[in-house]
Amino acid sequence: MNAKERKALLLFLFWARQNHGYASGVKGTKLAKSGSEFRCSCKKFSYRDQVWCEDPFIGQEMVSHDDQGWIWGMNYYGRTLKSNQKVKRDAIFAFLRSALMECNKKWPHRGPKMVIQGVWVYENERDIIGSLDNFCGTEKIFYKGVLVYRGEYHGGIISGD
Repeated sequence: MNAKERKALLLFLFWARQNHGYASGVKGTKLAKSGSEFRCSCKKFSYRDQVWCEDPFIGQEMVSHDDQGWIWGMNYYGRTLKSNQKVKRDAIFAFLRSALMECNKKWPHRGPKMVIQGVWVYENERDIIGSLDNFCGTEKIFYKGVLVYRGEYHGGIISGD
């Protein structure tokens, strides 16, 4: 994938996650057994985000290109922690969606490095091996300084060749 194609993919991922993914607040299509799917297409790219269950949850984002098939993917898994007994799960996931919406065009995978909103803090510790090509990270949410959520993600460029 050349530099122009990488930039187009990054911009598409940002647009898709902001407007059609789980964090966007758009209602997904219900899948059997507690799943939801979010899909969109623009030009030659297609995006699919599938999320299964609620807490813990697991999901997968995939991007295909008309000329190349599946070209990018990311898996993620998250859960609230026992330390969250004084915080409602819905509040934790509402803050998570808010933090995920603050991703940027250079790094559209999950959220930014940090988001602070009052007593809530989102941290994204990334291990960038090749940025878009091969990446992994851990996200955490703190409420009043107490860790109440943890998630992991990994992914990168894929090829059917």
